[in-house]
Amino acid sequence: MITFFHRSSVQTPARSRQRFTPSSLPLAIQTLTLVFLTLLFAAESSLALDHSGGIASNETWLAADNPHNVVGHVTVNAGVTLTLEAGVEVSLGSNLRLDVFGLLTAIGSSGQEILFTQNTAAKWNYMRFLSSGSGIFDYCTIEHSNNGIFAAGSGAIAASNITVQDNTYGIYSVATAVLSVNNSRFQNNSYGAYATGGTFDLSSTTFSGNTTYGFYGQTLAPNLLDTNVVFTDNATGFRVDDVAGLNLTTTMNVTGSTTVGIHLEDCDGPTIDNQVLTGNAGAQGSLFLDDCGEFTLGAGNTIGGSGLENNWPVTIGAGSYPSAGGVIPTTGNTNNHIQVNGGTSTRTGTWRKFTDLDYIVTGNPTILTGGELTLEPGLNLRFDPSRRLDVNGTLTAIGAPGQEILFTRHTSTNWNYVRFLSSGSGTF
Repeated sequence: MITFFHRSSVQTPARSRQRFTPSSLPLAIQTLTLVFLTLLFAAESSLALDHSGGIASNETWLAADNPHNVVGHVTVNAGVTLTLEAGVEVSLGSNLRLDVFGLLTAIGSSGQEILFTQNTAAKWNYMRFLSSGSGIFDYCTIEHSNNGIFAAGSGAIAASNITVQDNTYGIYSVATAVLSVNNSRFQNNSYGAYATGGTFDLSSTTFSGNTTYGFYGQTLAPNLLDTNVVFTDNATGFRVDDVAGLNLTTTMNVTGSTTVGIHLEDCDGPTIDNQVLTGNAGAQGSLFLDDCGEFTLGAGNTIGGSGLENNWPVTIGAGSYPSAGGVIPTTGNTNNHIQVNGGTSTRTGTWRKFTDLDYIVTGNPTILTGGELTLEPGLNLRFDPSRRLDVNGTLTAIGAPGQEILFTRHTSTNWNYVRFLSSGSGTF
């Protein structure tokens, strides 16, 4: 059975319709709404991204997502390309690194440089290129790292229009890496660039204000591709060790060094010509050759000058010998002589007589067992106070009438002695 009920004719009052506005909400809800909208707006206006871990497929970091915060080590896998868009800002945490087994492309533009920097008070570590990993940098700034670009593999790294500043090492290159640096600046680092292997092409680049070395190569000298490489106001501008037969004949301009302009060590038989060395007021002056055997200074060098004086035109260690016919200026420097800065040697060689140039001994050079030093007739050897010449090997000082060899003091205070030790012998 179905029962139908009669609908009541009594009508309930109609609800009044109200327009919705934020002010109609309770105060607490209004406050939460405003906070939410504020956070939403901030998120839309600052789309910072965090990065860590491996990158297994091609990836592009966009400037619109700045800053790109590296919060853990990032690895670009072999065969993978990481592309940084012009204007990208990459900030890395303390001691974090970016390892590249594939390809890193960081190509900015004038006014839209790419920045690699720290995001904490401590320095980040490095961009390390391993195995055949390679990189392209253009219009980039690399700052506040331990070793900005660390070339540890065999890949090619090309950099142009980059500024490398306030790092411990701007570039640190080992293994067989192939580097090319053009039209760039290395400033206010400890080491601007340090290289121990591979090849390093260098052109139109300035090193300034680096507190240890502008460029330092061990077993490697850079290929200077033009005459526009400049070193200014570094501790040591340019140093190379252990490169035999080095021909340093492409012009570099080296000025304002607080230790020495150019330092060569254990570079057998180097030739230095066409260099511009001015205003290097450090203890070793414009050139320091330590244990380099016989070396040649060409006529094309500019060493000092009026108002551009170096402390010394050339400084040598015990095992370095200026070649006959070498050109050493007798004016235009604070001390217009050859400085002997100590050192040890097992080499055989001759300190030659140059007109109007004496050898000023400011250290304690030592001829080791097996080493032989010959002094040419007419040579003057002047010693600073308490300095000496130690001989464990052989010293030959044979003058001639009118060409006596002089051992004397350099100042008003007496020097020490020529000391023969062990099996050391001498002929006077």
